[in-house]
Order: sequence, then structure tokens, then C-alpha cells
Amino acid sequence: MRISGGSNKGRKLAAFTGKAIRPTPDKVRQAVFNITGSLGHEYKNILDIFAGTGAMGLEALSRSHLEEAHCVFVDSDPKAAEVIRKNIGTCKEEDRSEVLTADALKAISILANDKRTFELVVMDAPYNNEELTSKVLLALSKSSILSSEALIICETSLEVELQETQGLQLLKEKAYGDTKVSFFLKDKD
Repeated sequence: MRISGGSNKGRKLAAFTGKAIRPTPDKVRQAVFNITGSLGHEYKNILDIFAGTGAMGLEALSRSHLEEAHCVFVDSDPKAAEVIRKNIGTCKEEDRSEVLTADALKAISILANDKRTFELVVMDAPYNNEELTSKVLLALSKSSILSSEALIICETSLEVELQETQGLQLLKEKAYGDTKVSFFLKDKD
């Protein structure tokens, strides 16, 4: 698993053994960020929810044209947090990263209380957990952490059918094998 583009292109990332955490494949990450680039979306503040290895957030940092870009990585598993920190070090992104070991819904609340906002949110809930994915999308839409016209990239299994959530517009969906990526845009304030 490697960063597919940007300033850290080619850096090899640590992964997990087994199937408990399945990182987004390199080709899918590359396609996702090519789409993000084609949308003309600029992002300074990035939120990687259910971060796992941190690959999506690190890819976003690598591809950001903004020197002050920053990513908050969220995962409730302390072992995942260790791997994320290792990968942040590999990419030399310690100054532009922070790791929050917390449940996704609690993390959204913490970030809202801290008055943080994000232009880009990437999320990849445990596979086939449509209920959790929907709960997090709803929490995001109701929270104050999304900046005006924030982009949310949501990865699910192909079978998951996500509905538009009040305040979030489904822009497009793309299938990559058994993975589906949905792009949501926050409605203008």
C-alpha cells in the first residue's frame, strides 16, 4: 500500500494483517482523488473518520496544494491509532496531523465543541454497516464541523444504498469492484 499521488507519492504505508481492517486500495484512492481534483475542491482542513491505516487522510494531505493543510484522523481502535501514527511519521506529516482515538460520533461532538471545521471529510465505516454509516452522515449534516460546501467522500460496499441526508447533496457514486464511493456536498448555508 502506497501513497498514489502528490508530495508523498510512492511512500509505502504500514497495513494490518488479517481482514479486520481493510484499507482502501491504491487504485481506488487514486481514482477518488482524481475525481476530487476534477471537482475543483480545495481543502485545508481534512477529517478522516474510521481512519484505519490513515491512508485516505494521508493521500489527501499529499495531494493538497495548500501548505497549511491539516488532517484529523479518527479511529476508536488504539491499534489503528498506532498504525496511523506510524504512517504519519513515514510521510513526515507530524506537523500537519493529529490522531483522535474515539468513536466517530463522539469525535464529531468533540470537534464541534472545539469549533473546528473541515472542507473535506473522508469516511470508511466498517463494511456493510449501513446503519452506522447513515448515523455518521446524519451527525455530520447536523453538526457545525462542515464548512460551507464541504465535500464528504464515503466508502461502502457495493450493496449499501445511502440516501441523501438533509443538508447533504449526493453528487455522484462510483463503483470499483465490490466498493462504492459516494460523494456528498454540503448544501450552501
